[in-house]
Amino acid sequence: MNILFLGHTDSTLSQMAKTLLRRLDPRLNVFSAGISPSFGIHPFTHKVMLELGLPLFGQKAETIDRLSGLEFDYVISFSKLPPGGARPKMTATGRFTQFMVPEPAEPAKGQSSQLVRFRVVRKLLSEIVTRLYFGDLRPAWEQRV
Repeated sequence: MNILFLGHTDSTLSQMAKTLLRRLDPRLNVFSAGISPSFGIHPFTHKVMLELGLPLFGQKAETIDRLSGLEFDYVISFSKLPPGGARPKMTATGRFTQFMVPEPAEPAKGQSSQLVRFRVVRKLLSEIVTRLYFGDLRPAWEQRV
């Protein structure tokens, strides 16, 4: 089962969600990509995931174009898809879900308040990923195994 978390830059939300889902079930093929990828993963993304004991070593921001050879069973988007832009390929029974989650990397009044926002968003993403896994992904995966 191929699962894609799609964000605008693949430096915050999609990276956190991918890592959280991999923690729940390392058997799943979990990817993340950005519509307009950034220079790399945001430093606070690394920091807040490391607080959970989930290092992001070796992970990098990807473009959706780099995944064009794959088909996805689930695409979970945290970004509006631009009209006419690259789209992920879906399997015949593939499902697309979109969540509007606040972007924690937006400028804030000081680093401490931005770090707090990253922690709040990490908690929200953890709840979303857990609901998806136990409500939709896990039953589908177990039917295939």
